[in-house]
Amino acid sequence: MQIRRNDPSDELSEVAAGLVGLTPAPDGPRWSLFYGHGPGTPWFDAGQVIEEAVFCYSLDYTPELVRWEYEPYDESSIWIVLANLHKGIVVGAIRAIVGELHQLKLDADMRRWWEVDLVEGLMRHGIDPDVGVAECATISVLPSWRRADSHWPLRALCAAFGQLVMDLGGSWCVQLQDVAGPRMLSRQLGLPFDVMAGFEPVDFLGPVIPTVSHVAEHFNSFAHHADEDFIALYAHRDQSVRAGTVLPVIDLTEPSVPKLPVPEEEIEAEVDVEVEGLI
Repeated sequence: MQIRRNDPSDELSEVAAGLVGLTPAPDGPRWSLFYGHGPGTPWFDAGQVIEEAVFCYSLDYTPELVRWEYEPYDESSIWIVLANLHKGIVVGAIRAIVGELHQLKLDADMRRWWEVDLVEGLMRHGIDPDVGVAECATISVLPSWRRADSHWPLRALCAAFGQLVMDLGGSWCVQLQDVAGPRMLSRQLGLPFDVMAGFEPVDFLGPVIPTVSHVAEHFNSFAHHADEDFIALYAHRDQSVRAGTVLPVIDLTEPSVPKLPVPEEEIEAEVDVEVEGLI
């Protein structure tokens, strides 16, 4: 159900920016990615502000329902936050959930509504459940930015999610979506989400269905049409990681809950290698 309320974009983008001390910087890159891990850290909290605002504006959610549904997964969540540096605001965020398959939110959703677990769902779709899988739990872009520059913020966030999962050694992502989601993301934006084989929609604030995607295609679909902003976004990924929360050590090829962060100098060395391969 689409709920029409006052657009919270301007207010909430500034609130999120205030949490991380973001101020306008018109002379540098236009966009930057920041990563948050751990409740109570600035970029984690900024991602939650955007998520709650979008869910309460666009869907029949309340702040209490958002917290009830997602708070149990905070410890295993990594936020990817997109900021417009020229304006000094936050415009969107993705909540990635990592861990063993039974720790992902979609596993609990599938048990509740379809009475099967995520392992069986992947096998029905012909995917080896032992490959690295992460969950794209929520995609939240503030309303006034959703269609900006031909959906640029949404596409950039999905590309960043795909790159993050690949950085962690993963191959696939899963997500519970509105039934219209896979068509919109796949056909309009070139981001490949398929409905899991053998499942019918159930009603949860509208019809929803489990989906799966090969994450490498998220990055590649956008990189093939890279513009100046996109190149700049990934050229500064090393700065973004240092400016945000240090990412936890996670290996999706051997699923586990997040571990303690590695020393910052090791993070910087690894990121420098990654960035060189992207440009």
